[in-house]
Amino acid sequence: MPNYLSHIIPFFKRIGLAFLVFMLCRIFFYIVNAEHFTNVSITDFIYGIRFDAVAISYLYLPFIILSIIPFSFRSFRKYQRTLAILFYTSNSIAIVLNLVDVAYFDFTLKRTTTDLFSMIGVGGGADFIKLLPNYILDFWYDYILLAFLIWGSWYIYKKYCRYKGMFYPYVRKNYLI
Repeated sequence: MPNYLSHIIPFFKRIGLAFLVFMLCRIFFYIVNAEHFTNVSITDFIYGIRFDAVAISYLYLPFIILSIIPFSFRSFRKYQRTLAILFYTSNSIAIVLNLVDVAYFDFTLKRTTTDLFSMIGVGGGADFIKLLPNYILDFWYDYILLAFLIWGSWYIYKKYCRYKGMFYPYVRKNYLI
């Protein structure tokens, strides 16, 4: 049982980090678009956790499945590195999509849906390519927050969410009894 807990505790820390990133993105979204929301209370932010749980379960699904499978190779260093890469990839995608929403909402008054992909694809994407430099200049703060959130989540993951008992299968001392 302690071996199972040694894997499950870092898993919950990692998922907690994903919830923290989603909450920070939600707060930033509210700060930038506050004029569109007049009667928002703290309970609305708490209800947003339910949406975050669904989004995290879909976006981080490969990471979640590979984190909870009950096999001994979960302790291998390469496997833990693979989990970290999956987490960073999912986390970066989540941050980018949330920050696109920050700017996109002001124009459409709705969150990003599949309409965004059809807009990008219209005319072979030429309009999107033309507007991209203006987007970068107008929403420069998104990129600062993007860098901060990716770096911050990497730092927190490395410092607090790592699995400590990694097994190195090719090191002889691990096989000695």
